[in-house]
Amino acid sequence: MRAEPCDHQFAKTGCIEEGLATVAKALTISEHTGERYSLAELYRIREELLIKSAGQSWVRSLAPNTNPGSTEISPSLAQAQSCLAEAHAIAKQQQAVSWESKIVSSTERLKQNIASGNWVTH
Repeated sequence: MRAEPCDHQFAKTGCIEEGLATVAKALTISEHTGERYSLAELYRIREELLIKSAGQSWVRSLAPNTNPGSTEISPSLAQAQSCLAEAHAIAKQQQAVSWESKIVSSTERLKQNIASGNWVTH
């Protein structure tokens, strides 16, 4: 299974929900077969698609009566962060340096977007 370019292909064609469904199916297959080669990348792709599907709906909202620096994040954003954490753990366990580097880049981009309120990922 070649997972790498599909996040961009689904995003370019506007078929993000189809992409999420495809990744979910691939994750299920991986779980049933024990095939873990692309698992870290599948979680990273899922994070990218989750961000793209939410778009501007993830604009930061300050909670009333809280510190100005605190933010509430949507459940979808929390899910995207969880995907990256899972992807990073898997890549480290597999010693997949190139995928780990890619995941670290995605994590840094997500952190910057959270801090700035800018949800454009590419």
